[in-house]
Amino acid sequence: MQHLGSFFRQTIKRNFKRIYLPSRAADHTHTQLLAFRLGYKTTSTSHKAQHQHNLYKHTTVTMSFPISKTDAEWKSSLSAQEYDVIRNKGTEAPGTGEYNKLYPKADEGHFACRACKNPIYSATAKFDSGCGWPAFDKCYEGSITTEIDQTMGLKRIEIMCSQCGGHLGHVFEGEKFTDTNERHCVNSVSIKFVKGKPAEEKAEVKVA
Repeated sequence: MQHLGSFFRQTIKRNFKRIYLPSRAADHTHTQLLAFRLGYKTTSTSHKAQHQHNLYKHTTVTMSFPISKTDAEWKSSLSAQEYDVIRNKGTEAPGTGEYNKLYPKADEGHFACRACKNPIYSATAKFDSGCGWPAFDKCYEGSITTEIDQTMGLKRIEIMCSQCGGHLGHVFEGEKFTDTNERHCVNSVSIKFVKGKPAEEKAEVKVA
């Protein structure tokens, strides 16, 4: 079993870009299968896979934010999956999110933090990257806080709600999907589509 665990860790590192950074939609199916087989950290896995991916689980939110609640308060206001992703920095399984294939028109609404309702993305910021998670190329100014994530021995940029610190996902640069050259890879469970415009009009900016 120890040898198998070592094998999984080595295989994940070798295939990391195939799991987290698929460059085109053609990689989508392979990405999902490989992620599950490697025990990738998701919120809908078997007990055995859960034991394997606990090795790579992030720590809970520790930074200070304007909206602060105890763990008990967050658990009472979020579902089990929402708490795991938003507060424990988990990841929903690729291709399963509520908003993965939702592309609203510009005047239909915006995406807000599911935990605190802070407006994060406009409808026009969303695009199809084929990665298996909702993708956005810009955010409302001041809506996101970033932190360097070095789990699994790799350096990524984590994105969090600037008001409550809720985990959204990660941002990647240089893929040339859109003019901003920035892809916010976001968990559907971390956001909520809200009809109408935000109460306060804000500019949209890159975050990285």
